[in-house]
Amino acid sequence: MIAPFALWMALLSFLPASAASYSFRTVVVGALAIALYWWCGALKNARISIASLVVGISAGLLVFVLWVVPETSQWYREHLIIGYKPFSGISPYDPNVCGLGHTLMRLIGSAFVIAPVEELFYRKFLYKWTGADRKAFWLVVALFALEHDRIVVGALAGIVYGLLAIRKGISSAILAHVITNFVLGLYVMVFDHWEFW
Repeated sequence: MIAPFALWMALLSFLPASAASYSFRTVVVGALAIALYWWCGALKNARISIASLVVGISAGLLVFVLWVVPETSQWYREHLIIGYKPFSGISPYDPNVCGLGHTLMRLIGSAFVIAPVEELFYRKFLYKWTGADRKAFWLVVALFALEHDRIVVGALAGIVYGLLAIRKGISSAILAHVITNFVLGLYVMVFDHWEFW
């Protein structure tokens, strides 16, 4: 549970912030995650009911809306995004800058690598390791929020994913997080809202 998340964060810290670095992180951490989760059986017998599937998809779409809508407020952008700088209009992930392959790797990494890795780390490992109680829940929400520059919506997302993991199982939380990141990525690419990436 820990190694893929730790490797992602280490590579994030030590590699330059570029589309090529993100693609490298996606491939390396994705391969490690698949190998480890298969080997240790982290997702063994991971099944999801139709009801949990619907709840997971709905929760993922809710978090996407919570992530995007506040950005229409200049006050929100200036005061509730850590290190906010007005968007220059140029993103390293724009296919006109880095090529379509790196842009698609950004989408794949965000939705299908880091989303499951974060859920298995925060909601399966850290929540249980810190006691699996109310204090542990709020500690995990706080740490998850602090991992994001959009700290308020990061906390709201942490609450939604955390409640899903407790009530519907880790598979629902993973599904919701994947949906959020995938839809956000499509939104970024289709409507040129590169400021989210």
